[in-house]
Amino acid sequence: MAENIIEQIEILSQAFSAQLVMLDVSSQEGIKEFLSQYQQIADLARVNRLSAIEKVAALCHEYANAAFLKNDKVLFKKTLSFSAEILSKQIAYEKDKTGLSIHPDWLIRKFKEIDLPQGETAQVHSFSDSQLREMPDFIAHAKTIIEATKKEIAQTVNHPDHKDYIQALLRVFHGIKGQARILGLVNISDLCCEVEILLDRLKSKKINFSVEMPGLILEALDLLNNLLDLLKNNPEEALNGDIGRYKAKIDNLIIHGDKKSVVTDEFSPKIPVLDFSYGREVIEEFISESREHMTSAEEALLKLENDPQDPEQINKALRDFHTVKGLASFLNLDDLRVLTHDTEAMMDMVRRATLPFTHEISEAALASIDAIRKLLDLLSEQVANNGRLESAYFDAGPVDIAIRNIVNRVTVLVVGFTKSKLGELLIEKGIITETDLNKALDKQKKEILPKKIGEILVEERMATVSQIKRALDDQYKGDTIEASIKIPVAKLDSLIEMAGKLVVTSAQISGNPHVKSFEDKRFFDDMQQLGRIVQNIHDVSMSLRMVAIKPVFQKMTRLIHDLSRKMNKDVEVRISGDELKIDKNLVDLLGDPLLHMVRNCLDHGLESPQERLEKGKPAKGIISLSAYQRSGNIVIEVKDDGRGINKDKILKKAIENGLLREGEQVDENRLFQLMFIPGFSTVDKVTDLSGRGVGMDVVRENIEQLKGKIEVISEEGKGSIFLLELPLKFCVPCEA
Repeated sequence: MAENIIEQIEILSQAFSAQLVMLDVSSQEGIKEFLSQYQQIADLARVNRLSAIEKVAALCHEYANAAFLKNDKVLFKKTLSFSAEILSKQIAYEKDKTGLSIHPDWLIRKFKEIDLPQGETAQVHSFSDSQLREMPDFIAHAKTIIEATKKEIAQTVNHPDHKDYIQALLRVFHGIKGQARILGLVNISDLCCEVEILLDRLKSKKINFSVEMPGLILEALDLLNNLLDLLKNNPEEALNGDIGRYKAKIDNLIIHGDKKSVVTDEFSPKIPVLDFSYGREVIEEFISESREHMTSAEEALLKLENDPQDPEQINKALRDFHTVKGLASFLNLDDLRVLTHDTEAMMDMVRRATLPFTHEISEAALASIDAIRKLLDLLSEQVANNGRLESAYFDAGPVDIAIRNIVNRVTVLVVGFTKSKLGELLIEKGIITETDLNKALDKQKKEILPKKIGEILVEERMATVSQIKRALDDQYKGDTIEASIKIPVAKLDSLIEMAGKLVVTSAQISGNPHVKSFEDKRFFDDMQQLGRIVQNIHDVSMSLRMVAIKPVFQKMTRLIHDLSRKMNKDVEVRISGDELKIDKNLVDLLGDPLLHMVRNCLDHGLESPQERLEKGKPAKGIISLSAYQRSGNIVIEVKDDGRGINKDKILKKAIENGLLREGEQVDENRLFQLMFIPGFSTVDKVTDLSGRGVGMDVVRENIEQLKGKIEVISEEGKGSIFLLELPLKFCVPCEA
């Protein structure tokens, strides 16, 4: 019976569309009769309980009639054409479930957009005093909910009760939408409405979950956050914040979608078109900051290889990729945006324990860092050449595909509210019980606009305000970032030079006979204070050139990681003293010597896992990098627990090369120094890593340029230590 009714409605709709072609928009009687057919379809659908068709037909009638009353023929034709298309699609869905059911909220929004002037996406108006008074509370509350919701959008495998979680998310967006409408925030309200439409289809299984689905919801949350930030500073401008791109994604599902999952665009290499309207320095700053973030992410990933469940390092890597993604989006750098976004998604799954941090994920994330660095290098070339790129562009597609393949193996769902970290912390402190937390979480779920878990605990008298505050302080302890700015090296050098001249001039004034002849005690006290200040300025300015040796050690750690994989050796890297600060120029000069020593430790020093086991050693070898001060010098120490240096082999090679005579007595220190002679090598077979006798020569040459020296300590079967000693003038204490 229902099928026959739908067929009747379909016939009416087809006749309606045919009449539309011949409709005389100048005949008011003809138009009224034409519009009455919408109502006929709505009535027929209502009688037969086809509520979806009824709602669509009724809305089409309402907005078509409103367009007619405005006496705007162009608007009227656009409204009729759109409504006819939408009505036919809803009927087709009801008939054979092709396409998607039309959501009333979405349809209302689309009708409103037809009525907007071309290019206008939001209604600009002034806010009333009462609206402005309510705005700060709304912003604070909404941002809290958004942050909590982002943490609760997790990925899991085939969770059976996902409807409950979607319902929880629906309540969140519905609540923000309602508050936004009261305050006249049209675009924020519309954005929440879009997400509601998406979640409603997920809940009713009219579209399926995919790996991109949580990302689509997170994208809406990020967009909401941006609009709220803008609202704090410029409410009028915030109202014009564009949500068109997000709407287009949802529209694509509603009008052209089927029951397939949402699919994002494939990676397609795209040379950036640089926009210098913001200033060249903005892009240069982005490149510099992004390189720092990639260094930070690399450090975190390498630490995770030793402790795969370290939450601090996982979050650190996640934040680094997220930050670069946001900056790349702002500058329209698509390749960087896509690659960082997908890597962030993978690391987020690690953070949520959906994916274990494995060797495969580590390699994929490190490959992403390498690819991002290549793209940044090319971007730097473009900036230098006023937007022109002469080098061949790098295709990051294979790297991104590898990451997507890892992510796509997991079927993801949007899951709901879990125990908050604050709640777990309060339980650990004995302030609340597990039962108390569960009650508070249940109440939070039922709130239309969920409150903070701490607020609920205080309201229910399960905890005091001071207890919540102390727990929050503990929760966020250690998550601070040192503020810093970047200064051109030329300006820094000029400052140091002037500070030096200031010290000299201050000393000359203090030593001037005329000044010394003054007997005013206050004058002399002031001169002494001035001298101390000048000296402090000089000390601080000198310390500005000092940087931690940490980046040098990190490069060596990455080198060991890559080479150990290539050589099938299992290696643990131990770092100490990496906060020791040295002159920036020294950082570059230390790179080559350390590289050659580390490669020798890995290639010559450390045995294979099998060989180590046969010798009674752990299969995993250890290479240690240390920095410290000793007897007025900086000491950089490279140590391994490998096979040690074979003294007999060095002696034999030295005699063969004519460096020593047969039977000549030589102490251990002199014998080891022979390794630094150009061309000297005890390796029987040259590899692509070592064996040509040039690496250690580079070490000695660079260290001698710095007026330093090299010391070697080794014991066969136990390992070797290489000590680089440099004058203290290149170093400042760690706390400087």
